[in-house]
Amino acid sequence: MKTERGFTLIELMIVVAIIAILAAIAIPAYQNYVARSQATSALSELAGAKSGFESLLISESVVTTDPTEVGLKTSSTSCSLIEIDSTPPGFMRCVISGNPQVSGRELRLSRNASGLWECTTTIVDESLNPTGCT
Repeated sequence: MKTERGFTLIELMIVVAIIAILAAIAIPAYQNYVARSQATSALSELAGAKSGFESLLISESVVTTDPTEVGLKTSSTSCSLIEIDSTPPGFMRCVISGNPQVSGRELRLSRNASGLWECTTTIVDESLNPTGCT
C-alpha cells in the first residue's frame, strides 16, 4: 500500500492565493489606520500644550511665537513643524509628518473669541481626521 505524504501543488497554490487576497484587503486598511493614528498623535501633542499656552496668554499676558515657551519643540516625530502665536485669541499649528496620506497637511488648534479651542485640519480624506477635528 502506498502512503501519501505532503501537499499537492494545487493545494499550496490555493493557500497562496487566499493569503494574497487577504493581504490585498488588509494592507490598505492598515495604511489608513496608520495615517489616522499619526494625525491623532499630532493632535495629542498640541493638546498637551494647551495649559501652558493658556497660562502664558491669560495669567502672564505674554505674547510669543516660540513653541518652547509652552512646552513644545519646534519639530517632533509627529510634526515636522510646530508654530504658535499667543496673540489673542491665539493658535497652535502642526505640519504633520509620516504617512503620505497625511504628511505635509496642517493640523491647527485655535482659540475662538469665547476662549474655547477648535481643531481644524487640511487632511483631504475626512475619515483620517482625528475625532473632533474638521
